[in-house]
Amino acid sequence: DGMQVEIDPGVETPEYNYQASGWITGNGIMRVTPSIADDFKMPWKYNIVFTGDDSAYVGVMTNKAGVKDEFGETIDINDIITNPAVNFYIQNTSFIDTSTGQYELMDIIAQDMNDNDSLDLFEDRIFVGATVDSRWKATAFIIDFQLTTPESYPQNGDVYQVDWKRPFFETDTVRFSVTADDNLDSSAIASGMDKIKVVPNPYVMTNMMEEAISNPFLNQRRKLMFTHIPAECTIHIFTVSGVLVDIIKVNNEPENGIVHWDLLTREGLEIAAGMYLYHIESDLTGDSKLGKFAVIK
Repeated sequence: DGMQVEIDPGVETPEYNYQASGWITGNGIMRVTPSIADDFKMPWKYNIVFTGDDSAYVGVMTNKAGVKDEFGETIDINDIITNPAVNFYIQNTSFIDTSTGQYELMDIIAQDMNDNDSLDLFEDRIFVGATVDSRWKATAFIIDFQLTTPESYPQNGDVYQVDWKRPFFETDTVRFSVTADDNLDSSAIASGMDKIKVVPNPYVMTNMMEEAISNPFLNQRRKLMFTHIPAECTIHIFTVSGVLVDIIKVNNEPENGIVHWDLLTREGLEIAAGMYLYHIESDLTGDSKLGKFAVIK
């Protein structure tokens, strides 16, 4: 037994996922601007979690050199506010901090939009990114509340998700389960019994499934086909007077709902022309189907 799995990420270059980004819990007015710069792009999945603590997170970056905006343009160091204190924190839910077992937290700095050298939450822009020691490594996205009022500001417990479409990363894993063959849907078997057919019906002298039709050098070996049968079932074939003609034990793979019959009796004799009855019973559920077919020679 075996299986082959092919997985296509669907994207070659990371791009912001507008459909998957939005409020998970609560709501509010907040603008999120993803970084579109090609260098150091961080296309992960993030949660912005709001709290009732005005200092839920305090930025740690101190070196103002090399900070870039969403377009990759360097920000003047005089327009950067370090160590801002805010009532929310940003989780990178794509990675776990192995030392704590918790999601990694992103760092923040502020862009001073009104040149007053202090954080004004409803005027300045919050840069969300990663640091290396005391330096800013890259900007993942930018948050601002410039369109927000105190009444529309997110509340304690509100969570906003920021997501990206991206290619696979080396630490990504894929988890899936395979259903065992014996875990079959009994209701599907019961409803599927109505679809059982005999092909061809009536059987007239021969049919196109028989090998002798395509190869005249073969002996004629007659057969007809039962379709949409349960993978494990028993087929009894009778004459209309109730005489048992043959028994077919079917033990197919779960996806195979077909079995052929050679039109021979249990003694290996050719059957006579006429009308026949068949009874098919599932070995697993006991559901059954009674039908008939005709043989014309």
